[in-house]
Amino acid sequence: MPGRASARRRPACTGAAGVRRFQEQAMSRPRASRRLALVVPAALGALALAALPAFATSSPAQIATSKTNGVAYLKSLQAADGSYAGSGLSNEWAFSAFAAAGTAVVDVAPGGDTTKNARTVYRNLLSTSGWPSATPLVTDYERGTLNAYAAGIDPARVSASRNLIAHIYAYWQTAEPGYVGPSSNFNGTVFAALALGGAKTQAGAARVPQSLTNALVARIRANQHNDGGWTYQKVEGDPTALNTAGDVDMTGAAMAALCVSGVPNTDADVVQAKNFLKGKLVGNSGAFNSLYGVNTSSNGWGVSGLNACGINPQTGDFLTGLNKTPVDFLIANQYNPAGGFKYKPSDTAPPPTPRSTRCARWPAAASRPPRRSRSPPGPRGGSPSPGSRRAPPRSWRCPWTTAPGT
Repeated sequence: MPGRASARRRPACTGAAGVRRFQEQAMSRPRASRRLALVVPAALGALALAALPAFATSSPAQIATSKTNGVAYLKSLQAADGSYAGSGLSNEWAFSAFAAAGTAVVDVAPGGDTTKNARTVYRNLLSTSGWPSATPLVTDYERGTLNAYAAGIDPARVSASRNLIAHIYAYWQTAEPGYVGPSSNFNGTVFAALALGGAKTQAGAARVPQSLTNALVARIRANQHNDGGWTYQKVEGDPTALNTAGDVDMTGAAMAALCVSGVPNTDADVVQAKNFLKGKLVGNSGAFNSLYGVNTSSNGWGVSGLNACGINPQTGDFLTGLNKTPVDFLIANQYNPAGGFKYKPSDTAPPPTPRSTRCARWPAAASRPPRRSRSPPGPRGGSPSPGSRRAPPRSWRCPWTTAPGT
């Protein structure tokens, strides 16, 4: 998600576009609008990165068609000036989905006008002195980092005066090492791990010292609920809060944050998170029964978390007795050939305007990095600095995507 995300609500957005904005306060926008914006990116990103076993219930052809239609839909959200964000427009989570689907953001241009390609326009926006706002949140910078990386922009070298990585570092809580941004807005810490751990340097190296990564991981572990899930809220040290229910969306993001930070999928906390998601699986559809009800945004985040940890969402624990998987649920709830995704199965008409995707929250994030068709030009110089909110699923892949440009 674009727009301002604080960390108060769930990390899921829905709407036509599909990946939601996983951001700090779950963004300061109303939950409904947030949901609408992230649905497509989250769902499409999750599908694009899903592994396909021989006995998968969704075929390669079905997934390919879903990606093609989803990419076409996301391209339709681009403004005439080439933008996906700015002046109230917050559809940049689409970049994560493009990356996951193998579409270079630099090739996305209105009417084929390459001077208005989405990557250049987004870089220019991030470089302006007024971005993200007069009172930024850490999730603003995390969102920018994840989406810039997915677009092929080095987040540490957006411009001579803009280093998104350094902005995130600036929110490090020295009194509570390991938290980034106010500890009460826990998703700021999760998205910091996704942004700092996933967006590698141009040489493919980690951007942060291992000691910092270890501190982030320790805080994420400490906030895992007793049922194996997470929410956007801090629960560390609070027995009552630790015993409350986890959230599918935030669990997908936190799983991805652990795995992108180097935690293996055999780790006890990752296994517990996987079992949490398994326990939320609905047998006759492949949906995850989230705190917000059955919806594609939650499925996108859940699948993204599984993808990020190398856990196949179409087999084993995620193939129900009725032969349904989380991927089946996503494909079954896509508008075809329009390409957008329903938020809930009961939705009957495609979102009337691109605004339904504004809620894109990030995400964030999600899973492994997508490939780009073209290497971006060398980024401009800049110095380091760090932020927080939510991000998208495998589409968040944008974080652990291939290194941006050379």
